[in-house]
Amino acid sequence: MFPVLMAGGSARRFGTQKLFIEICGFPLFYWPLMSLKAVFERVYVAYTKNTASVANYRDAFGFIPVMTRGTSYSYDVGELLESVGSPILTLAADSVFINPVHIELLISRFSGRSTSAVTMVNGTIAYTGLNIAVKGSPSDELVYLKDLGEPLSINTYADLRMVRERIWTNGCSLLSRSRLTRF
Repeated sequence: MFPVLMAGGSARRFGTQKLFIEICGFPLFYWPLMSLKAVFERVYVAYTKNTASVANYRDAFGFIPVMTRGTSYSYDVGELLESVGSPILTLAADSVFINPVHIELLISRFSGRSTSAVTMVNGTIAYTGLNIAVKGSPSDELVYLKDLGEPLSINTYADLRMVRERIWTNGCSLLSRSRLTRF
C-alpha cells in the first residue's frame, strides 16, 4: 500500500492557497503528513502546479514529492494509481484531525476494494478525506469513524476559525498527540 498526501488542490472555496497557513507552528499540510508518517515509513505527497512550493519541504518533512496534472481529485488519484502503484491510501492535506489511529483502522478494515472513511455530521454521512483507492475497483466500501468532530477539512475561513478555536480550547497537543514519527 502506497500512502499519498493529496496536496494539489486549487483552494477555490478558500480563496487563496491554504496549505501554508500556520497551525500550531507548522504549515497546515504538516499535520496530516505526520499522521501518515506515524504509520508508514515512506510517504508520497501529490502536488500540482498550483501547489508546487510544497515540494520545497521534502527534505525538512521527509516525503517523496509526486507532481500530478491537477485536472480533478479523481483524475489525480487515477494518475497516482498508474505512477505510484495500487492500492494507494490517500489523505487530504487539509484533514488536520485525521490521526494515525484512524489510518490504522481504515487499513485494518481494507478488504481489497476501494474504501472510504466516513463520519456523521448533523445526521448525514460525510467523507473524511481518508481513502484507499484500488485500480479497477468499481465502488467504495465505507468505514465509519466516530470521533472526528467538525470541521473535517478546511475549505473556508469559517472552517479555519473552527479549527483554531478547537485547538485553542484543547491546546496544540490535540494535533500532536499520537503523531510520533519515524524521523
